[in-house]
Amino acid sequence: DPCALATFESARLTWQWELNPHQVGLRKLYGELLRLRRVLPEFRDFAHRRATLETDDQRSLLVLSRGNPNRDGQIATAVFNLTPTECQPPVLPGNCLVVLCSELLCFGGSLAECVPQQWMQPFEFRVYGTLDMAAANPTESRS
Repeated sequence: DPCALATFESARLTWQWELNPHQVGLRKLYGELLRLRRVLPEFRDFAHRRATLETDDQRSLLVLSRGNPNRDGQIATAVFNLTPTECQPPVLPGNCLVVLCSELLCFGGSLAECVPQQWMQPFEFRVYGTLDMAAANPTESRS
């Protein structure tokens, strides 16, 4: 009921993040995304970007890429599982590593670590990149 007091209370914004572990994880995830955008040029490359939707009977993935493939092959690729079920990630070049994973423990997820070809959790997203990008991201050591 949109007029119920309970609806109003559930929609009220609060700055008390520490009371809700899910909100704490989301805040850490947003902070990490902003940090990566500051330190990795690929995240700031608006000229070289591509978006595709890969769908079949088993999965529905949104794949976003940024970066200039002519500049040392430095491309950041974000993959979003749009389904409520686990699915296999897309096939990416062999030198791709997981730079960021939304399902890590430090973000409130269930994974201690994330490897490139591990099946994706429902609604998970991952950012893949090269060794240089992964070295700029100490997140997995904080989980």
